[in-house]
This record gives sequence, structure tokens and C-alpha cells, in this order.
Amino acid sequence: TLEFPTSINDVGMIKMMNDFDLPALNIDSIIRFKKQVSLISNGWEIVKANNKSIRLSKKLTQINDGEVFNINENWNQDTDYSQDRPGYSFNVAFAYNKYGIPKSIKQINDSVTIVLADYTNRSNVYLSGNFNDWSTSSIPMTRIAEGWQVTIKLMPGKYLYKFIIDGEWISDPANAYKEEDGHGSYNSIYVKSNHLFFTDKYLENKKLVVAGNFNSWNEKQLTLLKNDSSWYLPVYLKDGTYQYKFIVDNEWKLDPGNNDIVNDGQGNFNSQISFGNKHQFYLPLHTNAKRVVLTGDFVNWHTTALQMNKVDSGWIATYALGLGNYAYYFLVDDSIVQDPKNNFTIEINQREAAFLSVGTNYQFRLPNKTGSEIFVTGSFINWKEKGCKMNLLGDHYQIPVYLPKGKTLYKFIIDGQWKNDPTNLQVEDNEYGTGNSVIWIE
Repeated sequence: TLEFPTSINDVGMIKMMNDFDLPALNIDSIIRFKKQVSLISNGWEIVKANNKSIRLSKKLTQINDGEVFNINENWNQDTDYSQDRPGYSFNVAFAYNKYGIPKSIKQINDSVTIVLADYTNRSNVYLSGNFNDWSTSSIPMTRIAEGWQVTIKLMPGKYLYKFIIDGEWISDPANAYKEEDGHGSYNSIYVKSNHLFFTDKYLENKKLVVAGNFNSWNEKQLTLLKNDSSWYLPVYLKDGTYQYKFIVDNEWKLDPGNNDIVNDGQGNFNSQISFGNKHQFYLPLHTNAKRVVLTGDFVNWHTTALQMNKVDSGWIATYALGLGNYAYYFLVDDSIVQDPKNNFTIEINQREAAFLSVGTNYQFRLPNKTGSEIFVTGSFINWKEKGCKMNLLGDHYQIPVYLPKGKTLYKFIIDGQWKNDPTNLQVEDNEYGTGNSVIWIE
């Protein structure tokens, strides 16, 4: 019997597949459908499958070399399979320290010092988290008078961590901000900020909240802290462009310290901040148009918010975007116009849109003779039914994309037929028994 957490990381998954001669596992399909063709054909039975763990069983006579493997929680700890790798900053759009920066953590620029109080009678203490792939030995802590201490360098983002005290995993007792680890315990959370919401106005008011498109304009989530001279709240925001306002004793106001103010297209104005490289969108011609608006999935297809500026040769708009894949088009006096300078497209809500990859790190390619019309779809675009159209460049159909770190599943749609990548031997089973091609981005 083999039981493992559904949050098992990619490294643990590969090792487990190799150690126990398992086919590639589709966690989502196993949970939803309680079956996987390649598992059953290899003699495995799915005994249990829920959001926390999966238990597989195989008769002893079918195990290679007659060996018996007893997998339990202790084995999970020893092999580090129980440790997930969520919370990397590129996967988190917005985060903040819910209860303030914990007393156990001090940050100066990119250096972060973490202290574990007490436990001075223990022999070895290590710090482990998603910043070191949950390594059990790479960050030893140094004994100090009041306990243990270590200083590491971290980029802005959300981090999960634990201490390992003589082999025992514990969350930070001085940090109230934590989340379940999926195994009956908790991971401590620390958010290294890259932006400070701040104002030295409204000190006579009782409450100041910030709300924006980064938290779906939640009016209750983010209450600013107050000292004798200001209101403030440090947060982490992923690269991109954000609009926001302060709510001062229930009255919505612009940030008095931010001169970047934008029209939301509905007669209202918002304060705006942006992070990362700015992308310039350009639509040539249409100089007789009264209004041109840029819209896309990065603004939830808002039809008035991003009004473009008129220049001699057309219209331009500058907008900061984080790493990822985006769809967009232009509205010229409310009529949809595609980007004539971008030949890569994707269908959104039964309409064609331009496809834009920011931070391209992979290119799908298929030889010219593969078919006459080729699309690609997969987990990187949430399995859009028609996918992204690939263009014939030279002797190959191609499209540049951004793929997140870890595993990406995909298929080609070749002349209307869904097919796996004929040039990629890595295939993972799916609920249809047809498999999906697999790409791993380190």
C-alpha cells in the first residue's frame, strides 16, 4: 500500500514514480474520477482519493522482485515527500502579513533574519521552506543566547516555512499567520513586501482601508496600521498594473500621495501603481476615430478603463504586465479591431483575440507537414477549447509562450483533431485514456 499527500511536490512525485514503478499520475483525474487507466493496467487499485491524500494498493505477487514497501507518515518525513512547494512569489499576485510582521523576523533590504526562541538544549535546528525547496539540511541555524538564528536573502513574495528541531518539524511559535500543510499541521507564513501603502493624512479619522483590483475591491480586508504620524501597510504585489482607493471612515478617496490617477471609464478616478516592465500597445491608423480602448483579460475585458492616447500615426497605450500569457484586442469606437502587428491569436468567448506572451520561455513547434491548421492548448491557458493558433514560420508551425515553473500539460489540435505532441515522449494519463503531453520547466 502506498499513501501520499495530494500536495506532493514535483521532485517527490518523480522519485516516487521511479521507486515504485508507477506510471505518470494525474492527481486531479484520480480525485475526480477515482480511476486512471495506466494505474489499473499496471495492477494498482485506487483505495482512497480525496483533496488531502491518495492511497494506492497493489497485490504483493505483482510487485517487482517480491519487495514490500510500507509507506506511512514517518516515511513521508524521512523522504521529504510530505513537504509541498506552494507560495513561490511568481504564483502569488497579492499577499500581506495578516497579523503584522512576526516578532521572530527582522528584515533589512533583501536580508531577512529569522529567530527561534528557546530550544537551547537541542542539538541541531534547521530552517526549511519553499525558498529552499523544503530542504532538510541546507539552512542550519546558529545557536544564540536566546535560542537560534539565521539570516537569509529573499526576494519579495510569499513564503512558507518551518523549523526542524532535532528532526522534529514545527511551525514558528512566534508567528500567528499560518495555513494548513495538508498533513494535520501548519506552515508558518511570511510575506516580504515590495510596496508600502502610506499616507500622513487623515490622522484624525478612526479607520483607513485600502481596496483595489488586486483584492477584488474588498472593502474590509486591508485595514492600514496607524502610528503617531501616519497610516501604513506593507504588501507584496506581483508585477502588473493596479488601481486602488483609500476608504476613510467609509468614504472612498484617492491616495493623496500618488499623482498617477486614471479614469475608470465610468466617470470615476482611481489611484494607480505598477510594477515590472511596461508593455507598449500600438494600433496604427484609425486616426479619425473618436475613441480607442485597449481591453483584455488583464483588465477583465473592461470596455472603458484603458483608453488609448492618439498620436500622429495611430494610438498607443502603455501598461505593465507580469510574466504570463494574455489575450487582448482594441475597441475602435466600440468596434472590435485586432492587432495588425500580432499574428498569434486565441479565441475568447467565441471571439478572436491577439495572444501575447510576456517573459517567453518556451516555443511550441511542429513540422510544416504535420497539418494545415494547428492550435495548441493546455494547462498554461486553462485548456481553452480552441487554444492558440500556431503560425507557419519557415518550415515549422510555431508559437512563443510563457510556461510557469513545474509541470505543464498540453495537446495540439491538428486539423480539428486533438493529438499529443509527436516529438515529445513524455505523456501523462488523463481521464479520457488519451494522455496529455508533458513539459517540465525547472
